[in-house]
Amino acid sequence: MIGKLKLIIICLSVFPLTLAQDCQIDLLANPTASPLLLTVLDGTYSFPDPTSTDNRTLDLLSNQELVFACPGGQFTQPGLNTRGQHAFCQGGTTLSSNSFLYDYNILNCTLTDLTRPALADSYDDPSLLCENSERPVRVGYKIDGTLVPVLDVCFNEATALATYTRHRLTGFAPLAQSTARSPPTYFQFYLSLYNKDVQSVYDSFEFYFEKLGLEEYLTDAYFLRAGHLAPYEDFFHPFQRDAAYHYVNAAPQWNTFDDGNWRVLEDGVLQVVANGKMGDGVVVTGDATVVTGTLKVGTLVSNATGTPEVVELILRYGQFPIPRWFWKVVYFGEVDIGAVFFGFNNPYAGLKDEVDAEFVAEICSEDVFESLRAKWYLDHVDNSGPGLGYMFACSLDLGGLLDPTINSVVTNVLSKQ
Repeated sequence: MIGKLKLIIICLSVFPLTLAQDCQIDLLANPTASPLLLTVLDGTYSFPDPTSTDNRTLDLLSNQELVFACPGGQFTQPGLNTRGQHAFCQGGTTLSSNSFLYDYNILNCTLTDLTRPALADSYDDPSLLCENSERPVRVGYKIDGTLVPVLDVCFNEATALATYTRHRLTGFAPLAQSTARSPPTYFQFYLSLYNKDVQSVYDSFEFYFEKLGLEEYLTDAYFLRAGHLAPYEDFFHPFQRDAAYHYVNAAPQWNTFDDGNWRVLEDGVLQVVANGKMGDGVVVTGDATVVTGTLKVGTLVSNATGTPEVVELILRYGQFPIPRWFWKVVYFGEVDIGAVFFGFNNPYAGLKDEVDAEFVAEICSEDVFESLRAKWYLDHVDNSGPGLGYMFACSLDLGGLLDPTINSVVTNVLSKQ
């Protein structure tokens, strides 16, 4: 068998590389096993977009350089470098590397739940600036010794939570929704800060709720989970999607809010990019800049002492505060269309009028959510009660954004387009 394998490789390798033709590669042909694929331009590695918005195919020129890798896994083909194998287009789906030819469609990167995702992060990148004292973190994959980024994060190490994450949303992301690759089973931890798995931290919330006299609030119907800031579904490439499972991209979110109105918002934003237009017919072109974050600390009322007392949900030595608000900036810079959306992360909140008052006094001078419902495909948002999370919105008018952090974030988003 070994002798036959060697013979096959030798036969494939004798085709003259001077006959190279252009390539057409379906980037999602085998999403459960295809390797991470990057294009190379002037020494910079990038996740490529498909050539056309109508399909998932990447067109390449003959002899155009690529890098493929299998971070956290193994290639079934022998002799390939899992940390980065340089290759060149030879026509169709055929790539050449080190004088051997490989069919991209049968390259097999084998991953396991124990090694996926195999992410890398860099800290204090001088090209990343955070508004306050947060630590800039860039999350991606280490390929050929170089970090290829997927997410940019401003992380508050004092609270052990991200203030916000930032990513690029393209019209190609919806093309990946029907692929067979399932999400990772766990979040990769932020190893510079802790050395334990994310789920164990969230599992400890029940203990801290009991210490605060709030155990009655955690039930089978209402509980906290690690909610994504940048959603898994906002990315096209399978390895990009896996990058959403890094601890810095998670924050404690009530399950009914995560599965409720916040999910409707995420789906609505995806529908805008999938359709290439708003619900009112206005065409949007280009990529969207998406910044998603947390704001303020949630509260609940404790009756542990016999007297109702408002308790801030800070669970462990000043860390892991349950966010009071989640927010999301979506901005299509090419057509200057965008908004800031806010969700109230508390299924036990009172009437919406009470939360309305807080919103217009402290966050944004005018709630414009109702005027944006149809435009952003948010007709299914249910604001009739707190269980699904009250939703609000603000225009990108800086004069109306009262919270200084949100105002600064939006200023930076607008200035970088």
